[in-house]
Amino acid sequence: AMMYQMLAGFPPFLGHTQKTIIDRIKKVNYSFRFRAFSEVSGEAKDLISRFLVKNPSERLTAKEALKHSWFKQKRSQTTEESQEIDHDEQRKIMESLRTYSINKVFAREAMNVIVNLFLPREKIVHLKNAFKALDEDQSGMITFEELRRGMHEAGFEVAGEELTAIMDKVDARRNGKINYTEFIAAVVDVQRDISDQALWAAFKHFDTDDSGYITFENIKQVMNRTAREISDEEVEDMIKEVDIANDGRISFREFQLMLNIQETKCPQDDENDLNVEQNDTDEEDLEEFGEDGEFQHVR
Repeated sequence: AMMYQMLAGFPPFLGHTQKTIIDRIKKVNYSFRFRAFSEVSGEAKDLISRFLVKNPSERLTAKEALKHSWFKQKRSQTTEESQEIDHDEQRKIMESLRTYSINKVFAREAMNVIVNLFLPREKIVHLKNAFKALDEDQSGMITFEELRRGMHEAGFEVAGEELTAIMDKVDARRNGKINYTEFIAAVVDVQRDISDQALWAAFKHFDTDDSGYITFENIKQVMNRTAREISDEEVEDMIKEVDIANDGRISFREFQLMLNIQETKCPQDDENDLNVEQNDTDEEDLEEFGEDGEFQHVR
């Protein structure tokens, strides 16, 4: 399930309620017929299908999986993926840092969730290499001086005040440094790289009671899961920042606007998009996503 999520950007078992999701897990009801899998190799899909098997005795073991052709292919790509980024790409990424405009507290929290759980790693290899290039001491953090040197190498002579402003916008944890997740959240192309399904999955990550809204209690619960200490006042402020309807909760549309995303189709709007049966699949059920892959059956 983790490999599916890392490659697609959303979990294999989707649904707008916990009951639907649990039913799909029990039936091993998942699909590769989403647009997110259009660039995923057949080897990767085959490996996932050998993991997502109902009978434990029929699943690949870790030792067997390492011999799969996908791992052999990925090992051969390691050197290529570790290559330095060119100057034009570096300049584009540093410009994204300069123009980063998501300044709402909850938006930062949501982007951290999206980057960590729902963003396909294959889409951000160049961003990972850019982070490594800036992180000169390989500490896992970008310091003020490292950011300054990175800007200079990209051709930007940025004043200290602007660098401080960039750090303040990107440094969600307020520790004076930029970690990997914060960096990716700031420079990723949200509109291009985050699918509708991944955005919906991120929304549902916070909508813990399946109400269709993110509430005060939902945010507190999610923060508690990650051992984040946050006051009631801070949570209230998070909601007020994005609660356009002024009803004390966050809708999916408000969630989109918070992340500067143009309106997209909410997967909940058409249950056929998510509630397809594996043994009775109609092309119209998945027409919205334009998929053309193989549909997985229970094994």
